[in-house]
Amino acid sequence: MTNTSSAIESKILWLNAKALGIDLLNYYLIFGKNSAEFLVKKYGKNKSYAVVCGLGGNGADGLAIAGMLDELEVKNVDAYLIGRPVSIENEVTKLIYKKLFEFSNVTIHYDSYAKDIEQPDVLIEALVGTGLEKEVLNKRYKDVVARFSHFNSKIVAVDVPCPHYSPDTTLSLMYPKVENAEVIAIDIPAELEKYCGPGEKEFLWKPKRISHKAKNGQIIYFSTDSKLNDVVNKSASSYETSAALFNFESSSEQKEVKAKALDSLIEESDSILLGDTEEDLISYATINHLISKYRNKTYVVFGESLSIVQMRSLSEVDNALIIIDRLDLQKYFQKEHSKVNQEGVLKRFAVEKKINLILVGTSTILINKNGETRMVKNPKVLENNYKAKLAATIASYSTKNDLWLSMRAGMS
Repeated sequence: MTNTSSAIESKILWLNAKALGIDLLNYYLIFGKNSAEFLVKKYGKNKSYAVVCGLGGNGADGLAIAGMLDELEVKNVDAYLIGRPVSIENEVTKLIYKKLFEFSNVTIHYDSYAKDIEQPDVLIEALVGTGLEKEVLNKRYKDVVARFSHFNSKIVAVDVPCPHYSPDTTLSLMYPKVENAEVIAIDIPAELEKYCGPGEKEFLWKPKRISHKAKNGQIIYFSTDSKLNDVVNKSASSYETSAALFNFESSSEQKEVKAKALDSLIEESDSILLGDTEEDLISYATINHLISKYRNKTYVVFGESLSIVQMRSLSEVDNALIIIDRLDLQKYFQKEHSKVNQEGVLKRFAVEKKINLILVGTSTILINKNGETRMVKNPKVLENNYKAKLAATIASYSTKNDLWLSMRAGMS
């Protein structure tokens, strides 16, 4: 998986849905309806159901299920909100909570603790889901799990189960998040999962206003020609990122002198931007040396540097992105694949080499090293120095954000 948390991804989805005019609330309710129908078919109507909900997107799923169980006229439905309603940050969760509170017969227990939860016939856990990531479950949630895990109830997890218990059934939206999960399918509009939008940029790291540090990290731009220095500087400064410019001079003697000063600049930089570079021995040796030595840096590669970078070395760094024009595919990839104009081939390349990739065109494709894809209809592609601006912007974003979010935000 990428480093972008599922909690942030759900908020990005919400903002992009609003921009596309998509009623995302309706899809939560559809998931709730389909899940409730599955549960009634499996356990029956003449049962008591309790839904234990967190304050995030997973809680929205749980509240939607509770409301739809009520509409199906099951024997009894209780919803336990583990926290205060005023602490709900997720927009969909707020709306569903309000809808449930005003228009249903569900008994809502808000600001609940473990001791408040009564044993039902069927308990549905919707605390944190994938938003937990690798964090430790907080004490309040942990106490709740410890209580219901000793119930004689049938226990159902929504999305993925919290740590410290094993559910009888797990309901996953769209695809199985854990082994043996029951998939609840809904028809989310393809463009919502396919295209980038304004949501990505909203969640870029921003400096605190009270901090004396106004900059968002530092990039170093490495090239032979200084003609793009202004482009890189402007792109970096728009995100308050510092840019160090390292331009090789044309003569071999000057290149050797500058190459010796490179290490100190690299040490100070978060992301490395490799641009138009002459194909000579010193440039080749220097670039591949720094890639092999500084594997914990983020690399963004475009232009002529693509022809001298060893993909094998690039695949061994933590984060690497190559930006390439459709017209140049055969030039740079003929040794890798004979057919490079197909998205499937590029996806395999990205996964095999562990390299992120942007294929620039009127419809631009973004592929990360895990095989995830996004697209953007790209009217800016005909602008002067567009690839350089894009590369510098993404490199600037990646100083404080994971590369996949930086790629997507750079396109919006």
